[in-house]
Amino acid sequence: MKEASFSLDLDDESFTLKDTLSKYLWYWPWFLLSMVICIPLGILYLRYAPVTYESSAKIKIIDESKEMNVAIDALSMLNGSSNINMDNEIEVLRSYRLLGQVVSELNLDIAFFEKGNIKKTQLWNGPVVLTKTIQEDSLLNPKVYEMIMGRDHLVVKDNLERTWTVKFSELDSITTNLPFAMALSPIFDFNNHYGKIYEVVLKPRKTTIEELRTLIQIQPTSKNSDIISLQLKGENYERSEAILNTLVRVFNNDGVLDRQQVSKRTLDFIDERFLYLSTELDSIEGGKQ
Repeated sequence: MKEASFSLDLDDESFTLKDTLSKYLWYWPWFLLSMVICIPLGILYLRYAPVTYESSAKIKIIDESKEMNVAIDALSMLNGSSNINMDNEIEVLRSYRLLGQVVSELNLDIAFFEKGNIKKTQLWNGPVVLTKTIQEDSLLNPKVYEMIMGRDHLVVKDNLERTWTVKFSELDSITTNLPFAMALSPIFDFNNHYGKIYEVVLKPRKTTIEELRTLIQIQPTSKNSDIISLQLKGENYERSEAILNTLVRVFNNDGVLDRQQVSKRTLDFIDERFLYLSTELDSIEGGKQ
């Protein structure tokens, strides 16, 4: 058998590579300029871009129905499906009533930010605890206030440049015309907050609930699963975890309350039937006598 012969021309390849490199080396000033611009921009972005965390939680829905259908239950076990209406459970989790309880319990309609030179960072446990004193129907749009921490006082400014100066020792007792009451946080540390500037945003309760409904993603883990997954993205993971944990607890308490109401109605019905039967028996015995 005759072997095929071939040759590799290394000179041609090196020549082609050299031509290609020389072609692009003419643009080395542009490459250098791109590096000088892009590297600092990348560092600035990593330093000042907001960091977003994703928090998640899962809820297992237990079917506590007392009406057992053997044929249907056996069929459900065979095809792996569940008798629970997951859409109803998801709508309960997303309901205005439950999310309203979460907003009220965590005061989510008051947002606290620490202002920096370029960006502001949302805080969960701020140096001052704020409580709304304004009526909800009077708060139609968000109100923004700036809070500056002094040595023994804080200065509050609104967007109309009005200023309130309040001493730390008078926070619990002083009365101002601000739409919120103030108190120092139990974990307040003067050394960590002196000289810092904060931003306080008061939002309408309804707006906060609608925002929460949009941010929380609720869905079953799979098509036939009885487990609901909750996800929430935010800049402060402590805040996101507190929201999810509170929503799960409120949802559980709501289910317990529903079962208690069902039990109460059942017991009331049984008591009424017993009373009716006792009256009927008494009338029958009286008729015999």
